[in-house]
Amino acid sequence: RLFGPFLPRYWTVRLFVAASSAVTIDAASETRLLDREVSSQRLGLDIDLHAARLARLPEALRLFAALRRRAGDDRLRQVWLSFGQIEALLAANLVGEAVEQADRLLELARPPLLADVRGEAYRLASNAYAANRDTLRSAQYAKVAARLYNRRGFEAFSLVAQRRACALVPDRRRIVLLGSIVERLDAAGLRAEAVSARVSRLESAVRVGRWDVVADEQRALARLRNDGSVLSRVEAWYGEAHARAAVGQNGPAARAASRGLALLAEHRTTLGATELRANVAGLGESLAAVGLDLAMRSGRPGAVWEAVERWRAGATAERGVTTPELAEALAELRGVQSRRAEVLAGELDPGDFERRLSRAENRVRWAARLADGGRPASDPPASLAAVRGSLGDRVMVEIVEHAGSYLAVVLAAGRRARMVPLASCDAVEAARAELAFALRRLCRAGLSPRAASMAVASGTAAIAELG
Repeated sequence: RLFGPFLPRYWTVRLFVAASSAVTIDAASETRLLDREVSSQRLGLDIDLHAARLARLPEALRLFAALRRRAGDDRLRQVWLSFGQIEALLAANLVGEAVEQADRLLELARPPLLADVRGEAYRLASNAYAANRDTLRSAQYAKVAARLYNRRGFEAFSLVAQRRACALVPDRRRIVLLGSIVERLDAAGLRAEAVSARVSRLESAVRVGRWDVVADEQRALARLRNDGSVLSRVEAWYGEAHARAAVGQNGPAARAASRGLALLAEHRTTLGATELRANVAGLGESLAAVGLDLAMRSGRPGAVWEAVERWRAGATAERGVTTPELAEALAELRGVQSRRAEVLAGELDPGDFERRLSRAENRVRWAARLADGGRPASDPPASLAAVRGSLGDRVMVEIVEHAGSYLAVVLAAGRRARMVPLASCDAVEAARAELAFALRRLCRAGLSPRAASMAVASGTAAIAELG
């Protein structure tokens, strides 16, 4: 049991809210929630369910603020509210705010709170920093979470945290540790978590040239590419693409990356409705990075442009019309997803959970297609020839970041596409930081003429560097 003596009532409330299709966040319902004792301790964890189903995140955040004011100095209630608020912010891809809330949560989650509650706090902080691409901090917090979970005997929760904490050890040692974690996750029937661990192990094996391990994990992932939850299947395709690209099999690698990106596009509505949204964005970027690497190897500017535009088109596409059927399907999906912790706690059969999740995902996919008039969830991006033909006398410049450098792909009507190297990412970041520092100095009151002149010179030099 994750939350000790509080868990049974917690799950009752969470599942009730997830299953309800008539809940709205308005002034009247807010008053009722605030007046219920359980809301101040638990219901904060469920506000993200309302927000994702109804696409009303501002109202959810307003309700969080109201509940926080009501909780006052009650540290335990503030912790419960932080759990839900961080999940909601990550679901909305508001990563910066999620990191701020995670820092606040860790200040609150201190003894004498139970070790499992503190472990959950560190797990959420690890998720927030992972979404913020701070791998080191994320791994450090995951290590603390694993230790706290172990203290309370929650092995499955500990294993999931240990997978992320493995980023702190060298690759050769990491391969051994992840191998053990994969075996234990497989034995527990935790398929999605095992797929993530296998992909991490494959990445480590590629970095140190352990091709025997790469081959083993590649074979294991091949059996998982066409079955299971959407996110697990996409991860399996990424593992295949990464392994193929590492040994120079560019064609198979490109096809695997394309399959993964196509799967993300097909289930965009499904994945955008869950708390896994930040994970999806990172995984899509990883697949796109494989495609971009392959395009750069080819040396063809057109291939580079297409690799960048394919992911950008899917990442910025908007969800279509939301019908009552789609809203109901999304509510069901969120309800199933909210029970993943029960699987880790050993209270729900993993196989049954995966089957329910797969059915819910497929229901959302078909409901989204019907809502959009039967057309696919996302239209294919325009071809290079079509874009170039529509430019007229204009020029299109696509900025690309790759291998620590920026380059531009230049398109013009009647001309071949070309690539132009720009600058290293470090040089651009240094110039940007120098310009920001100069602007901050100029905004200070009482700045002397000499200091102002130096700030202007510094800023001008930074602009010249960026230009």
